[in-house]
Amino acid sequence: MLQFSTGLRQALLTTGDFKAQMDGGFIHIYGWGTASAIPGRDDAIDTTPTTGDYILLATISASGGTNVTGLNFAEPVDGVVSKDAGQTWNNSTTENLATGTAQFFVHHATEHDGDDIGSAAAENRIIGTIGLVGADMNLVSTTLTENQVQAITYYNLTF
Repeated sequence: MLQFSTGLRQALLTTGDFKAQMDGGFIHIYGWGTASAIPGRDDAIDTTPTTGDYILLATISASGGTNVTGLNFAEPVDGVVSKDAGQTWNNSTTENLATGTAQFFVHHATEHDGDDIGSAAAENRIIGTIGLVGADMNLVSTTLTENQVQAITYYNLTF
């Protein structure tokens, strides 16, 4: 089940506009480091590459060539907000940072360098599971290989 940070829930109650809060964001895909459970919605995320609780496998942006920008959503339809069809969501300019099994993702409203992401009590973010079927985000393969490109073709959130 998707987890929405306190910051995002507060922003939605204030503005009522999910698209405005999350457009321009980035998705980080993680595997297990020393931890074996998904962090809570407001937990800090330690992503030190070799000794951290989680291993940052990939950072997804809207990219084309060397142009990297934030992810955008299409206008909502019938309570569903989807990936902007005009964008390619992948990590073509940074490729996968490590080899590992994707376990969960964090969709941030802003970019992070991927290291030691602090508490999200004031940040807009979504945390969800990754799997092949029935997860919050389904990938063709959960095995990510270093220096390979990872794409997200479909991304829909239903409210």
